[in-house]
Amino acid sequence: MPTLLLPAGLAALAALALPLLLHLVRREEQRPIDFAALRWLSARVRPRRRLRFEDRLLLALRLLLIVLLALLLARPVLPLAGGGAPWIVAAPGVGGQALRDAVGPLAAGGDADGTGGTGDSVRVQRRWLAAGFPALDEASPPPDLQASMSLLRELDMRMPAGAPLVVLVPPVLDGVDAERPRLSRPVEWRVISPDDASAPGDEGGSTSTGGDAGNDSVAAPRIVIRDAGNSAGARYLRAASAAWQAHRDRTRRDDGSLVVQAWLATGQLPSEAIAWIEAGGTALLAHDTLLSALDGAPPLLRDEQGRPLLRGAMLGKGRVLQWTRPLEPDAMPALLDADFPHRLRAALQPPPSPARVLAAEHAPRVGGIGPWPQSRRELSPWLALAIALLFLLERWLAAGPRRESEP
Repeated sequence: MPTLLLPAGLAALAALALPLLLHLVRREEQRPIDFAALRWLSARVRPRRRLRFEDRLLLALRLLLIVLLALLLARPVLPLAGGGAPWIVAAPGVGGQALRDAVGPLAAGGDADGTGGTGDSVRVQRRWLAAGFPALDEASPPPDLQASMSLLRELDMRMPAGAPLVVLVPPVLDGVDAERPRLSRPVEWRVISPDDASAPGDEGGSTSTGGDAGNDSVAAPRIVIRDAGNSAGARYLRAASAAWQAHRDRTRRDDGSLVVQAWLATGQLPSEAIAWIEAGGTALLAHDTLLSALDGAPPLLRDEQGRPLLRGAMLGKGRVLQWTRPLEPDAMPALLDADFPHRLRAALQPPPSPARVLAAEHAPRVGGIGPWPQSRRELSPWLALAIALLFLLERWLAAGPRRESEP
């Protein structure tokens, strides 16, 4: 059913009175009388008045033009059809033969269920879960699964309300968000085993968890000692950095690794160091380096007794961390622990959220959002075309040869 986006535009219907007044003709009924002398005339009877509209076809066209103009201002829209048509979307990584075997029965079932007993066939939408949602039959499989969950949310917002949604995914999903997606409609989530193309990731579809696995995909940070001061603790930082580099992949260039600059001197932090941090750098300071931005900073690393060893805060676009004790084994026994390099790396470079999950454990949740505003088709272009045609017809009738021949 059509609706109006701007009902106030119907106020333009008040202009219907203008053509009515223009076409209104008021004529007096007069009767001729033969007379010989004025003195024998009887008293004049007051003539009767009749209201009449001339050029009724032209009047009707002008009234219709005003009505269409008022509708154009009110912006009528029609909801898009196809609310019952099912959608089948396939994520990249699903094997070709497995995809054909899965889509065939689903599409046939959708056509059978979508008739509603009327005998009318409902076209099943079969799309890739990729940018633009290309058709399965008309486009090649997208190369990767990046932002697949964001695309799934976008599709949920664009689909008509009540349309069934079937999602075909490989056993392992890459590029997912930190939490399961939440949609406004029930989803049939089908995990399809790849037959002719392995799923992205490790063989067997396993996910890596725990330990240093979360940081293996991220380049190891590098510590650069800018000012060692009189502290001998710089050697412990160099040893930790060397341990990180020893475990990294030697064949990979770490051009994008995090660079941590260390200032271990006592006193005020140099102004050039503060400017570098505010521009987006990461700094590591000694316990007696003075910087007001660290007042009340939360602890990032603790010892076995729960006492803070390292604290940190944001400074501009960068990050600054400071030891709470001298970098000496007597004051900080944790320096000699075997897991100290790993714990320090976790504080300097928190592991990213897992971007690879098992598809069976990442099925979308339903409810809590929507329903979304439905897609609508505006009728303004068609109204504008009708107005243009009627205006040409009205001008032809108003200035045509018929009116020019009239006295």
